[in-house]
Amino acid sequence: MVGEVGKSRGLRCVRSTGAGYLLAFYDPQSAEMAAIRAVEAVFELLLRTLMRNQEVSEERALNLRCAVHLGEVDVVPNDREGPHISMAFRIEEITRASLPAALNPIPPEQFPLQNYVLCSEEVAGILSRRTKRWEVASIGLLKLKGFPGWREVFLVLPEPGDAKLDSGHGLHH
Repeated sequence: MVGEVGKSRGLRCVRSTGAGYLLAFYDPQSAEMAAIRAVEAVFELLLRTLMRNQEVSEERALNLRCAVHLGEVDVVPNDREGPHISMAFRIEEITRASLPAALNPIPPEQFPLQNYVLCSEEVAGILSRRTKRWEVASIGLLKLKGFPGWREVFLVLPEPGDAKLDSGHGLHH
């Protein structure tokens, strides 16, 4: 499913991390377009997963946490490395339980329990400037392990009117 969703959007690397996947995207026009393509792919993956979950037992359902970040990476065979990869993993680790340690957090009940997309401040800026397809909402400023200072993290909301992702499955406006 990951390959199907990512191939036409510039997916360059898929690496299993055990409990998840690292996906790296490329766009010949710009890194900003690669970030937009990554968000497109993530929402398509969420949609396909939600449709799949309707056809399987609750025990076999997949629930996703997704994070999108932008930055230069070191290309190694079948993998990507570097601080920007670490940043993406730190953002992906954020859950509702992370909010009490944040500055200016959203109310915990507004943070989805599953099937959501988070992004870095860099990606939120790109989405705000380059497309109107998605809204981004700050979840607060968080300290991320291995990175100095506070980092603002954003929840990326599905396109308005996307009823399948907007109907109580974890993603909403």
